[in-house]
Amino acid sequence: MPKKRWKNIPNIVKNDNDLNKIIKITGQISNYTIQPYLDNDNISFFKKNVFVEKTDILNNNDIFQIAANETINKQLFGNVYITESGNIKLSNNASPIGNIKNNSIYKAVYDAFAEKQHHPWFLTREQVEPCKNCVFSKLCPSISNYELFLNKFNFCNIL
Repeated sequence: MPKKRWKNIPNIVKNDNDLNKIIKITGQISNYTIQPYLDNDNISFFKKNVFVEKTDILNNNDIFQIAANETINKQLFGNVYITESGNIKLSNNASPIGNIKNNSIYKAVYDAFAEKQHHPWFLTREQVEPCKNCVFSKLCPSISNYELFLNKFNFCNIL
């Protein structure tokens, strides 16, 4: 299976064995999603199957993607999460921006939007190490929740 062929029926995998089972099960299905699951023990699986390769970057960019990568996090922008305790978050791995018991969602998001440099919607590769020193920083996909979770911002096999 070529890398990066994640489609649209969710199947959670965390290792090569899980991935091979899913590939066999999906067979002729054309619309499925493989959702990689990150834990502290499977970073090598991610490196092999999820990390970005130089060819991925060079083959999938246009001027609009580059311009967007300079200003917003395309993977996280627009997502709002409400936790079971009512906390309002802009990413599962971000600090709360408010709580629905005390704030309206609209007001919390509006205030976060006004302080854009401090929230994941606006976290770009040009703001984090080691990406800000990489010539490919504007070409790479936006920072993912996986990277936020690990506080490691180079899910790539480029450097």
